[in-house]
Amino acid sequence: IFLPGVETHWHVFTMGTPADYKLSVPSIDLDLNSKASLHVESNWGRQFPDKWYWIAAVNPEEKVYLSIAGGTLPLFGIQKEAFLIGINTPEGVLDFSPARPGAQYELNTNDCDFFQFTGWVGTYKFQITAEAPAGSFKVLNIPRPEGYIPGAWESLRANGTLKLWQGHLLSYVFNDYRLLGEYQIPLSALEFGGGHRCLDK
Repeated sequence: IFLPGVETHWHVFTMGTPADYKLSVPSIDLDLNSKASLHVESNWGRQFPDKWYWIAAVNPEEKVYLSIAGGTLPLFGIQKEAFLIGINTPEGVLDFSPARPGAQYELNTNDCDFFQFTGWVGTYKFQITAEAPAGSFKVLNIPRPEGYIPGAWESLRANGTLKLWQGHLLSYVFNDYRLLGEYQIPLSALEFGGGHRCLDK
């Protein structure tokens, strides 16, 4: 479904489906045949964001999966910061978006190797932290009208942490929450794109 004025259309099909894979690169004598957790998503909009953050993290042993995409997006001709987040834990499924009533967030990042997002939605509070060694980032090409050009930094070696709390209708006002779970998610993917990347890497 394409909404008028919304140029970016992002959808995550799965955050951790068990899969068998085979990877062969003869030029470097690489031949892998193993199992993994499959993450599949797509952005089929007419425009790619000018600035964005992206995280995909999975801990199949603890059954924790999360996905984040956000940044400065064109909405009805106006550049606005927005985030879409999906969280799946043994405690349940939680979605965060600007469309959710009362959704609030705080962002703490250096646009280089550290990202932290604290969100409030409904009676829940959550905090996602991802940090990666500076030397683990690689340059990615991104789609632009003139073609694919270098424009993003991504690491597949980020360490992720998820904290999840639950409260009541007035918990946001009084900061009264009960911790439901805290999870470590090693080997997460962390990406800074467009204007949200440090240029001195």
